[in-house]
Amino acid sequence: YLTGQNLITAEGGLLRLRSIYGSPNNVALYFERILPFTLAFALVGHGWRRRAYGSATLVLGLAGLLTFSKGGLLLGFPVAIGVVLLLWLKGRGRRVWPWLLAGLVVGPAGLLVVQQIPALSGRLDILGVTSDFRVNLWQASLNMIRENPWWGVGLDNFLYAYRGRYILQAAWQEPNLNHPHNIILDYWTRLGIFGLLSGLWLWAELAGTAWRRWRATPAHPFALGLAGAVAAMLAHGLVDQSYFLVDLAGAFCLLLGLASSEN
Repeated sequence: YLTGQNLITAEGGLLRLRSIYGSPNNVALYFERILPFTLAFALVGHGWRRRAYGSATLVLGLAGLLTFSKGGLLLGFPVAIGVVLLLWLKGRGRRVWPWLLAGLVVGPAGLLVVQQIPALSGRLDILGVTSDFRVNLWQASLNMIRENPWWGVGLDNFLYAYRGRYILQAAWQEPNLNHPHNIILDYWTRLGIFGLLSGLWLWAELAGTAWRRWRATPAHPFALGLAGAVAAMLAHGLVDQSYFLVDLAGAFCLLLGLASSEN
């Protein structure tokens, strides 16, 4: 970021970190799956391990911040960090509700303060242009599902179906979208109702396994990190990708396999 490489310029001249990806949002999506684990190991670890994982958490957090991903900054990262911290406190016998209440107050207040910065106000505006595009995209996706409820339009065919038939007139400025930016709509448009049910079963299995892991070993850093990662994946998946990219699918399968392992 400091060298000016692998960046994109957003509205207002804001520089966003994209790293090796085509979009900064992809950086945020992937880091959300890693940061909960480094944070958990930093909280539970001792000595040099705590310092090493703490340093990694700071680097990942700063890099995630510099992506200026709206879904990451407003959903993914706060949910990941919040779940890890709250479960860590609960595992240590601490009261959780005061911290939860504080987060619910400080979070929106901090967002209001940040929105006063001209360079960031447009990027983090919840009701901005990006939100309008999302609503139009979701409406088009529902129309696509209405005509293809059983089998969807096929894997990686969303782009062609969307811009060729289903794009709304109000969204004409952004026709080259290859997924509906919502976890439910993504599975349904790609795979139909049976694919959606299969996807929901897999996600429920991962979330349930994460919960059981934490209940069995509340102080184990892997259990804490897994819970935070799953929560972040689902939260950010409400407005962006969740599974159907090579790195995200690989991370999902790795987490599911590790969570299901007896060791």
